[in-house]
Amino acid sequence: MNALNNTESPLVSVIIPVFNSVRYIRRCLDSIVGQSYTNLEILCVDDGSKDDSSRIIESYQDERITIIRQENQGPGTARNNGMDACTGEYILFFDSDDFLHPDMIKKMMSKIISERCSMAICKAFEFDEESGTAHPMDYSLITEYVPSGTFTFKDLGDKVLQFAIGWNWDKIYSSKLLKDNGIRYTKSKNSEDLMVAFPAIFLSERMCYVDDYLIYHVVDNYASVSRTRRKDPTAFIDNSVYLKRFLEDNNLFSDDVKRSYVNWFLKFALWHIDTLDDRSKIKAVKSLKKRGLKACSTTSKYGESYFFDSDNYKRLLNLERMPGFIFTIHTAWEHYSGTWPIRSIKKFLKG
Repeated sequence: MNALNNTESPLVSVIIPVFNSVRYIRRCLDSIVGQSYTNLEILCVDDGSKDDSSRIIESYQDERITIIRQENQGPGTARNNGMDACTGEYILFFDSDDFLHPDMIKKMMSKIISERCSMAICKAFEFDEESGTAHPMDYSLITEYVPSGTFTFKDLGDKVLQFAIGWNWDKIYSSKLLKDNGIRYTKSKNSEDLMVAFPAIFLSERMCYVDDYLIYHVVDNYASVSRTRRKDPTAFIDNSVYLKRFLEDNNLFSDDVKRSYVNWFLKFALWHIDTLDDRSKIKAVKSLKKRGLKACSTTSKYGESYFFDSDNYKRLLNLERMPGFIFTIHTAWEHYSGTWPIRSIKKFLKG
């Protein structure tokens, strides 16, 4: 549309939770204020930062930028507060360590407006900070699962939770979709974003995607993510249960959706186990065996053909049959390809 460069275009609210982001925030903001789509409201929610993040934000002489300050309550609460304060017709939740292609919002909004969609999704690059190289994240949006043109969740069959990842920085939503349906982040310290992304997918009357790589997702910030997940290693179970409850309460848990959900949860759970530190791994496995698998309707009794990944099915069998501590050691052993150092085993056993 020709109007996309002027203020008659729909206002887009960009909501950025900021916590001790001094290393990244300038690059992030530069990529947003430099967007070819200019009708933006940029809300930076300082989640109790102890560094100079706010000072850097304040240095921008751009009237579109507003700082909202809160005591440290986590990214979910920060995004909710940003959503409460925003006035845009559309919302982009963005992370302070990532950055955008200059035409990201313009291309997304062009598609949204021309196709009359309530949300759009794009592709993303993984950006390696150390090497300065970008690689396609082909798993973040699997277009072979998606019909051409616009679509709804019903068009995705049993791949509705597989075609895109349950994060939000690669999606633009209409404010109406989120606010009218009461879609909000949970207060969890991690995995909170899936309770926005997935409900929006199910409740959107029309979705579309842009087949371009428009976001650079920084992947070397693992330490901060790991610390957050270590503080609450079972939050992913809680949020997965919330998602199942949402589907059931809205009469959406059909056979196709259930199969998609079970496969999604199993993969999600195994990823958490594989990437947590040793002590957190034990807590996560214990919680999965005690309540998580049952609460999320995940069982090997469906049979191997029910699962999209046979390796995940085999690991589920082990998870069900092995004592939690043994499964945790077995997982770590597989991670180290059967060559886990003796000193690491001793450290692990000591807890």
